[in-house]
Amino acid sequence: DGGPPNDLSSNFGGSAWEYDPETQEYYLHFYGKKQPDLNWSNPRLRQEIWKMMNFWIDLGIGGFRMDVIDLIGKDPDQGIRENGPKLHEYLQEMNRETFGKHDLLTVGECWGATPDIGRLYSDPDRHELSMIFQFEQIQLDKQPGGHRWDLKPLELPDLKAVFTKWQKELDGHGWNSLFWSNHDLPRIVSRWGTDGAYRVESAKMLATVLHGMKGTPYIYQGEELGMTNMPFASPDDFTDIESRNICRERRAAGFSEEEILTSLRAKARDNARTPMQWSQEPQAGFTTGTRSTPITPTSTPNKLWMTPIPSSITIKSWWLCANTPPSSPRAAMNCSALRTQTCTPTCAVGWVRPGSSCATSMRPPLPSPTPDRVRPSCPTTPSRKPGI
Repeated sequence: DGGPPNDLSSNFGGSAWEYDPETQEYYLHFYGKKQPDLNWSNPRLRQEIWKMMNFWIDLGIGGFRMDVIDLIGKDPDQGIRENGPKLHEYLQEMNRETFGKHDLLTVGECWGATPDIGRLYSDPDRHELSMIFQFEQIQLDKQPGGHRWDLKPLELPDLKAVFTKWQKELDGHGWNSLFWSNHDLPRIVSRWGTDGAYRVESAKMLATVLHGMKGTPYIYQGEELGMTNMPFASPDDFTDIESRNICRERRAAGFSEEEILTSLRAKARDNARTPMQWSQEPQAGFTTGTRSTPITPTSTPNKLWMTPIPSSITIKSWWLCANTPPSSPRAAMNCSALRTQTCTPTCAVGWVRPGSSCATSMRPPLPSPTPDRVRPSCPTTPSRKPGI
């Protein structure tokens, strides 16, 4: 009838189909119109992707973070988005043709993952990925059956249950990533903590809860400083494509400006995309030029973001050993050489090596394994039960 092939929707709002007058066909885009989805069922396309990945591997990169990897097995004709029938076949082919021949870390973004699906991705025997980002806990502050913009308060027992489930169900059969924040999510201290008088204590509490569990930690820029959401004054101040589309759709649906602003302030990606707070210099030391994004104000005027966080960071060797994926060649390290160290506030949480005061790399180069560098001498789990 000349219309879109079906009713698949874009994650940024509207139809996932866009008509191209030049070809007189519709193309699929689950995100922006300038981001056409690739047809992974085409073997020639997959071979081109393997060539591209191997190009970067040959240059010496340390791994791949794979955006919405659970969409590559999509079957749009059947209305299937995530977790399509050939998803894991494609990932095993990718592993075999590219990074599986090397010591690389791979993590896939998977919004539709369950623990059962998580094991398929990260069980070493399946030869797919090192781990995934799963988002079950991130969905806990939206109304059941609603959209992410339909807010509800977080219930702590629900959060405990989700974390405990993933810790238990992947134990021995896969590997967890540990994260609160990324470029698509609001600042965690504003979202589930408090970003006022107890911002510092709240940020430390959230870090302790997350990184005391078993898995590989991810710290989004500014999270280590307790950066907060941006106090946007109006829905029109949000510039991200998703925010603009949702604002337009919600206005059309009859939501008030106050309701739209409340939802965007709580969940919009714009909150994570303000410049990193580097110093007390103008524009937070981020640039001396013209910028297109606002600077998030500090909670205490005329003080650095990092100033309230000066209590030392202690990294214990048992924690580092427990949070090393057992399938990684890097697990064959001498854990006794990883000693407890006290780091200054300028250091990021990372690997601690003998002879260094602090470390900022989460993935250091290690010497080749020798008989004295074996995992069995190391504790395999923290001296606490998984969960909170």
